[in-house]
Amino acid sequence: MTIKIFFAKLKIAFLEPGRAWGWLRRKLAIINHRRQLGRVDDKVATAEIIDAHTPDLVSVILPVYNQADFLDGSIQSVLSQSYQNIELIIVNDGSTDGVEEVLDRYVHDPRVKILTQENQKLPKALSNGFAEARGEFYTWTSSDNYFRDGALAEMVAFLQRNREVQVTYCDYIVIGDDGKPLFDSDFRPHNQDSRNSSHIHLPETAEQLNFVKDNFIGGCFMYRSWVGKVIGEYDPTLGIEDYDYWMRINRLFTIRHIDNRKLLYEYRWHARSLSQRAEEFQIFDKAEKLMLYEKERARFYEKEFHMFSGDRAAACLNDEYDKKILLFDGIATVATAGPETFIVSIENRELDFFEFTPSHYDNCELIITNRGYNFDLLSAHFPEKTFFLANIVDNQDFIRKVANNRIFYRQTKPAALRQRNRPLIYHPGRVNLMVLVDSFDTGGLEQLIYDLVVNLDKKKFNLIICCESGGYNADRCIKEQIPVIILPSEPQAKEKVFRQTLRDYRIEVINHHHGTFGLEIAKKEFGIRIVAYIHNTYCWFGELEKFNFTENSIYIDLFIAVSKNVAAYTNRHFKIPFRKIKVVPNGIDVSKHKDNLQRQLKFSRFDLGFTEDDFIMLNVASFHEIKAHKLLFQVMAGLKKEYPRIKLLCVGNIFNQEYYREIKNLLSEMGLQETVLLQDFSEDIWNYYRIADCFILPSFYEGWSLAMTEAMYYSLPLILSDVGASRDVIENEDIGLIVDNPFGSILDLEQERLYQLVAQDNFQNADNFTAAILRMYQERQHWQIAGKSGHEKVVTGYNFENVMSALQKVL
Repeated sequence: MTIKIFFAKLKIAFLEPGRAWGWLRRKLAIINHRRQLGRVDDKVATAEIIDAHTPDLVSVILPVYNQADFLDGSIQSVLSQSYQNIELIIVNDGSTDGVEEVLDRYVHDPRVKILTQENQKLPKALSNGFAEARGEFYTWTSSDNYFRDGALAEMVAFLQRNREVQVTYCDYIVIGDDGKPLFDSDFRPHNQDSRNSSHIHLPETAEQLNFVKDNFIGGCFMYRSWVGKVIGEYDPTLGIEDYDYWMRINRLFTIRHIDNRKLLYEYRWHARSLSQRAEEFQIFDKAEKLMLYEKERARFYEKEFHMFSGDRAAACLNDEYDKKILLFDGIATVATAGPETFIVSIENRELDFFEFTPSHYDNCELIITNRGYNFDLLSAHFPEKTFFLANIVDNQDFIRKVANNRIFYRQTKPAALRQRNRPLIYHPGRVNLMVLVDSFDTGGLEQLIYDLVVNLDKKKFNLIICCESGGYNADRCIKEQIPVIILPSEPQAKEKVFRQTLRDYRIEVINHHHGTFGLEIAKKEFGIRIVAYIHNTYCWFGELEKFNFTENSIYIDLFIAVSKNVAAYTNRHFKIPFRKIKVVPNGIDVSKHKDNLQRQLKFSRFDLGFTEDDFIMLNVASFHEIKAHKLLFQVMAGLKKEYPRIKLLCVGNIFNQEYYREIKNLLSEMGLQETVLLQDFSEDIWNYYRIADCFILPSFYEGWSLAMTEAMYYSLPLILSDVGASRDVIENEDIGLIVDNPFGSILDLEQERLYQLVAQDNFQNADNFTAAILRMYQERQHWQIAGKSGHEKVVTGYNFENVMSALQKVL
């Protein structure tokens, strides 16, 4: 057979020299392509290139436009796969034939995410779909084609066995309009295993893909997520976007046919197929143009890169080169560069979570790190451009590959043509939402949950409360006609009622607050999305609480942390990745406080025993050990002789009667009755804010103090210990002062050390609080003006409307 082929090609060389010369050029190009891949692929394959993904998860994108009659079968072919670790992202690209009737059947399936957009055509629908993908492996399918059983399992297994391969593709069956195998078609006759066969067997290698005008990859393929992030979006200008996509990957990475000849896909060839309508859509003309474009791309890739790092990188920003790479050690704080410049940030020094500013990386196109903590933090904000590489020095070829692809693409495709509108989450009606809480009686946490519940948009959510014990706030919800289910105390009965509630109300999302009950049932048995609030730094957890929290965290899709300190503590102590944590600051209902700014005072300074010259520090906090009242008393005892005008006013509910009696006795023992005033909590708390000069909170730990936010609204400057939201609200001492903790960073505080702190009588950071108080007292005019900026921060940022908007977006 080889001899016959040789003589046939020799005959062509004599009779058709032009054709022979074209064949020779393609062979030379393929040889050169092999040589280029051989130079770098070993390095890339062993580089430990890691992107932000969910291990082993397969993301399947299914764009649909007006094929409602085939859509259900396509969806079922994905969901019925033997490989079940999948997410199916359906993108309805502005269909007008009633596909919603089909989509509505799958809205409640936890494996399915449905997006909807005005018609933007297939390439942008694909790009929008993959922007939502979370899996380690990517693929997509058409709404009129079907995966055969075992397809995903076969491709995942192949890629797991062959780490050097980035993309694999498979053989398939061609079917007709009726879904039956098509035996008499002229569809790819050169790939049919026998004449008029429905079985399509593809070339074993992709070497000729970039040089022979034939898009043979087909509809059954899978590639690694990091490759998709390197290549980027599908080109919206070509009309044969998949062919271009494979060319781009094949130019840089390795594509290989799966190592078997199983028929793993059913490709429909009918009157609406692009293949059938090739002439109408000018497919052949577009392919010809693509081949010319590919030659241009190859020439561009062969041009030398100019690579600069360190100080030289910033100096070369405006130098004229055809293409250049600027490697910055850390943050690339540069203006937007020209289209020929590719900016890379290499972050190998461990980042500080509290100093981390995402906007500093906006102009970087690639972020690389070899530190796990950095990767976790950066990929939470930039999943599309952050990569973990174990050895960056040995993998500069990877950087060149990414840069070549990005620079050439943007130089040849105008930004206006690439612009795409992001889709919306499709939902035919209101979301069935359960708020799950262990206790719903009184308390600050319960009040916050109540405020969240009553302010949820009832046009978007069907709401039900489920709690292990009811009480004051549960009764308030019932009065608001919000259903409340109180679970039985007996374990088996509790689980039975919980399961039945999930069924009866067809719960789709659970908003979880504290405790661990029900999470495993909701996720494993019902596949319900769970969004959990983290209201505090759980430094009081013992080993059992830590174990339970960590064990149950696998069932939670997203954590909402109320402050940066809470997010950082949860990441460090419970190993929750930052990409699963979203910081949503607490806020207050500004409308409830607005009128209080103008109201006549119900009581004055004089009514409480203070004078106009007194400098009143207000502490609003429950009378509880962790609020560190004893620390404040130690400070006031040191100040009272030299600074008798400085006074302390403590207002709060009595959380612990024994502790309250103890601190009252301590006041007497220290002779502070004229310097410190203790007041039980009052609904007229606004009055206290208005007569005070500053707000002080020395707590050992906090989540996000609502009292602090209220104080800001009433324009009080702040003195805070470095816990909770102190670093969130105070920036460069703009509205207050942050005082170091006696235990160092809040991230290092654990149960045993906490118990030691609350039991002591002498506090190491008392001098630091004294210094902060004196500074605010001596600079009171400055801080009176500064406090007004705190008011603006609440009005524009830390208000309840913003909290609700952020929460409803993730539910």
